Amino acid sequence: MSSQHTEKRTAILEAAVELFADRGLHGAPTVAIAERAGVGVGTIYRYFKDKDDLIDQLHQDLQERARHHIAAGYDAERPISERFKFLFSRMLDFLLANPREFKFMELHYYSSRGLAERTPSTEEEEPIRTLLAEARHLQIFKDAPLDVLEAIAFGPLVALAKSHSHRGLPLDEESRKLTVQAAWDALKSNPE
Repeated sequence: MSSQHTEKRTAILEAAVELFADRGLHGAPTVAIAERAGVGVGTIYRYFKDKDDLIDQLHQDLQERARHHIAAGYDAERPISERFKFLFSRMLDFLLANPREFKFMELHYYSSRGLAERTPSTEEEEPIRTLLAEARHLQIFKDAPLDVLEAIAFGPLVALAKSHSHRGLPLDEESRKLTVQAAWDALKSNPE
């Protein structure tokens, strides 16, 4: 892939994530995306079959970026509590550092496209699901379906990230640690 090809594709994806985050998936026509990217509308169709393909590829790219960020430096041999705090701290860092990407990913997750595309993940792709399943199996976490455990764990992180990006809530390291700890506490099968 040539550098010009990569640059144009990247410009289109960056413009798309900005517009989707600002206007929603249906409120950002390809004409607006092309204009924001500084390319002609036809150029979009050289890289993407249609708008749905653009949305899908953007989502895949962002999922991959998030996975790499969250798992970088992860040690599956550490105790469960340390692994949990590591992964969820990394996830919170990603959400806070990438508010537009986070907003797009959330829009996609709750869209009909996102619901239709969900497939079971492999362990290598999803250390979070693997960790939640392991902690549930060891009765450290509540005996609930993985989707429920994820919702309980992600809830505090998502709420904090939204408050930060939408309302300007100032955050310090202590607030981040308290939020991750709250997620851990909510999952425990025997809260102290």
